This record gives sequence, C-alpha cells and structure tokens, in this order.
Amino acid sequence: METGDRQTPDLVRNLFQYSGMASAYRTYTNNLVFLVPDADLIENMVTQAQRYLAIQRILSDAERLREFTKEQRKKLKTMAEGAELDVRVAITRTYRHLFFPSHEVPTARDNLAHELLPAQDQGEVRKDQSEVVLRALKLQGKVLTGDDRPKSAQYVRARTWDVNQTFMSTEDLRKAFARRIQLPILLDPNQLKKTIKNGIETGVWVYYNSREGMGYDSDSPPPAIQIDDEIILYLPDEARRRNLSIKGKTPPPASGGDGRPVPEGQQEERCPVCGNPASACTCGQEIDLRPPLKGQGPVPQAFQQIMDACHDRGIEALSALRLTLQGSDRAGADHLRKIGLALSQMGRANFDITATYTAEFGAGHYINLQFRLNDTLYKRLKQATDSLAQEASRFHIDFTLVATYPRLLPLESDDFRTLQEVLITLNLGVITLEATAAETEAST
Repeated sequence: METGDRQTPDLVRNLFQYSGMASAYRTYTNNLVFLVPDADLIENMVTQAQRYLAIQRILSDAERLREFTKEQRKKLKTMAEGAELDVRVAITRTYRHLFFPSHEVPTARDNLAHELLPAQDQGEVRKDQSEVVLRALKLQGKVLTGDDRPKSAQYVRARTWDVNQTFMSTEDLRKAFARRIQLPILLDPNQLKKTIKNGIETGVWVYYNSREGMGYDSDSPPPAIQIDDEIILYLPDEARRRNLSIKGKTPPPASGGDGRPVPEGQQEERCPVCGNPASACTCGQEIDLRPPLKGQGPVPQAFQQIMDACHDRGIEALSALRLTLQGSDRAGADHLRKIGLALSQMGRANFDITATYTAEFGAGHYINLQFRLNDTLYKRLKQATDSLAQEASRFHIDFTLVATYPRLLPLESDDFRTLQEVLITLNLGVITLEATAAETEAST
C-alpha cells in the first residue's frame, strides 16, 4: 500500500471476508491479522535482498572463493554479515502496516483497524518480527496472552452467548473468541479455562461433563477444566430444569472404566453391607475414609480424581506427581513417544524415569531393557528406543515417571493447568496418577 494511505487493500479485504476456493464467507475472522508492505519501500527491500544473495552465492562457491586472497575472503564475510542485517532492517521497515479486526471500526471500513508499526534501525531490529506485531496488538488490547488478567465470566457470557441461549459447550465458547471481533484474540487457552472457572465460582454457569454425567457448581470441588465438545456450560436455571447431577450434592451415576454412565441393567451389583460395588467390597477390612490422592483412567478423569481428593482434604499444592502407563504394539510405541515430548512442558521439576521395554523384530531379534534414569539421560536414550519401538513387530512398555517439584506445584497455578493441558492433548490413553501433598493434610 502507498505511504499515507489508510484504506484497507483489496486483497486484505477479500481474505478477511472470504475463505477457500469457493470464496465462502469467513467464519473465524477474529483469528486473522495482516502485515502489509509499504509500496514506497519495496524496491529498496528487493535491492538489499539481491545484494545479500549475491554475496552468499560467492561465499558458498568454494571454487570461486579460492580466487580471492585471505584478506578479501575476510572482507566478504564481513560484508555478508552487514548485508544480512540490512535485509532484516529493510524487511521490518517495509512490512509495517498492521491490520486487525476491531468492532470499534465501522463496517464501511471493513471492521479492520490500521496500526503503523514504528520503524526500526539496525541497533534495535529483531530477528522475529512477530514480537513487534504482538507488542502492538497488546497495546491495542487485541490479544489475550498468558500474563494478561483473565476476562470475567460475566464479560465473556455477555459477548458470546446469544439472547435466550441457555447452554454452550466449552469448545463452542473457544470458537466464539475466534468469531466475534469485539473479543481479544485468544493466544493462551489457559486464559479461557480461568474464565470458565470464574463462571463456576461466581454462579454464572454450571460446568457439566457429559462423559462423567456430572455437573460442577460453586459449591462443588473444582473440576479439571477441559475445552471439549462434550463439556457443556449450563445456566443455573437450565441445569435445575434438566435435574443435572451436581458433584457434592447428588450421587454420581454408575460408570464404566471409560468414565461414561453404565446403562440400566448393566450396573455392577453392590455389597449389601458396605454398599460398594462387588469388585470393591471392603467388608472385613479396615476402611480408610480419606480418598487417596490417586486417579486412574483417561487423562482428564485421572486428573479429576486427584483434584477431588485434594479438595476433600484441603490440599492446595503438590510436591510430586507419579504417572504410570502401559501399552503394547503400535499404541504403546505412540504413548512412549508422546510422554517423552511432555517432559519439557511439565514445569520445573526433577524427573525420575523407570521403565521395562520389550521389542521383538522377528528372526530371533529382540531387545529387553530395564532402566532408571533422570530426564537428561533419558532424552539421550529415547531417540533410539522411540525409533525401534515404531519398527518392532511386537512391543510392550511399562513406564513410570515421577516428577518432584522443589518449589511445589499449586493446584491453582498456570503450571498445573499447563501440565493438564499437555497430557490431555497428547491423549495417552489410560494412565495412573498418584500425587504427594505439599503440606500436612487437613484433619478428616
């Protein structure tokens, strides 16, 4: 676009309004920003890029480089370093027209605000121009990052729920942020989880887990919040009208190992003495009335069990988490690879990894491994074991990861929420979680 021109370029307008080869109307317009070059500066940018590429071609040609003296080669390298910086400066100065969705800009101007990014000189130019864009959007209040103050549930409901709407899935709530331009661009999903939690605590909505068949209100223990099509937010009146089961107020429906309600007629018989399912009868045994800090099942269910137990005992932080998983063949190999990816995202912890690893390759070839390693040593080993696990004709893994947190892991912290998010996203199948409380449990 021309210097001094503030009109939205046609290409930007079309990309903002339409999507795909069929040019259908774009739904998620609030996820788009545009960085447009200044037409008056494009020629200089191209010239600087051509000069840089010409110098690089000489430096990369060993045959040609031998024609130069040592002093000339040294000078060429210095020129290349200067040319690279000149190109970066030219690019950042050229791409300086930022357009982003804004409800404050009238429809006649395409609901796109324009911001002119400040010119950068050689002393302050950044390798990653996205940092400059992010800073500009933050100053305009257009992005919601991890270090921003969360939006209240009342604010979000007023801007995302339609009139007379009584329920919405948490996934649809996330999509609403991508669709409604009066909202900030959601860069950190934990921010939305904080808003959902605020809505539970303040009675704006009831959080209902369709898989568990259980709801959570302001009097319930806090749920392990998920962004999912099967997690529904109900207005309190609608939750009462539907007679939803509420954690801590109504008994949970009988469920199978996957956490889903068991149909009538298929529920396990209960012991007439202790009232537990037959498989968990405690008659004749000494009963510990305190629920253990243990969860088992799919990752969201395992975390919810840990959080419920912590709530019941008044535990606010953990000092350690123990995660155990098992798997065979392709699923086991995939789970082994995924848990290795999670290590760097599990917060500041000391890791202790124990595993029994068995892989068969046919023709009498096999590997049997037992090891106990810290995360540094395990990362060196996992490149080989992950690859071989994928190639094996038969495979089995028993894997235990213990994460110890010297600075503790508060349940209300971003680190704990990130840990949940990472493990849920990886989809590790059925796991066992055991937690160690960071302080003396409240008396029961």
